[in-house]
Amino acid sequence: MNSSEPEFRIYVADLHEFTNGRLIGRWITPSDYASGDELQTAITECLTHPTHEAAIHDYEGVKVGEYESAANLIRISEAVDEYGAEKVNKYLELGRTSDLASLRDDIVAVDQGEYDNEESWAQEYIEAAYDLERVLGSLAYYFDHTAFARDAELNGDVTFIELENGRVWVLGR
Repeated sequence: MNSSEPEFRIYVADLHEFTNGRLIGRWITPSDYASGDELQTAITECLTHPTHEAAIHDYEGVKVGEYESAANLIRISEAVDEYGAEKVNKYLELGRTSDLASLRDDIVAVDQGEYDNEESWAQEYIEAAYDLERVLGSLAYYFDHTAFARDAELNGDVTFIELENGRVWVLGR
C-alpha cells in the first residue's frame, strides 16, 4: 500500500454469489464509519439480496476472520488509527487479547513505548525508577542495562517486539 491508502481495509463479498461462481463485493475501509451499525449497513449493501450472507474474502493491514463482526472491525480500526497496522498485528499475534472489544484498551494498558533497542528502554526505565548514582555512586556506570532488559523479558515483565523500522516496541504485563 502507498501512504495515501488506509492501513486497514477489508474486501466483503456476497457469499451466495461467490458459491455460484460470481465474485460480487467491494473494498471497505472500516475507519470511514463511525459505528459498527454504520459499517454493517455498508457491508449489507454489498449483497445482491437481503437474505444473502456477507463474508470477508480479503484484508489489508490487519488479519481478520471471514465473519468478523462489524463492531470488532471498528475496534480494530480504532487501534490501527492509534498504533498502526504493524503494531496491532504483532499485538494480536501475541494472543493477549481474547476479546476484540477491548483491543485498544488492552494495548494502551501495556504500551511502554518505542525505543532504539532493549538497552535504551532499560536505561530510561532505570533512570526513572531508581537513582543509581545516589545509591551506588561511581559504580552506577557499571550497571548492565542489557542484562537488565534481558532479565525483564525472561521474567515476563516486558515483551520486546522488533518493528520493521528497526526499533523495538516494549509491552509490559
